[in-house]
Amino acid sequence: MTVLDDTLVPKIKDTIAKYGKKVIFTVDTNTFDPATGLTTTTSKTYTEFVTPPQSFDIRYVNNDLIRKEDLLISLAAKSLKFTPAVGMKITIDSKIYRTVALEKVYTGDLVGMYNIQLRE
Repeated sequence: MTVLDDTLVPKIKDTIAKYGKKVIFTVDTNTFDPATGLTTTTSKTYTEFVTPPQSFDIRYVNNDLIRKEDLLISLAAKSLKFTPAVGMKITIDSKIYRTVALEKVYTGDLVGMYNIQLRE
């Protein structure tokens, strides 16, 4: 762990919690039963604070990787009980989005936050 990790990781968490928006992440887990050949999906929800959702700069929109309706949020990595992944459901103000891309932002040796691209 670096000095930046010691300083920035808690600051990121505190700042997003203070100024951010509360959202619900839904994590699906698939379990395969070899005896029956069936797959069972269980869902668990986590409430977290994220930066307020923002649109992408129009210069980056190409209607393929980034669409004009896509949103960008950031999530503090400290103390998460799940690991963000592509395909997760995120509920913001009763609207359901899916993660289509994510980027880890390192503060040194540790991930300080995730930048997450959302699509409705």
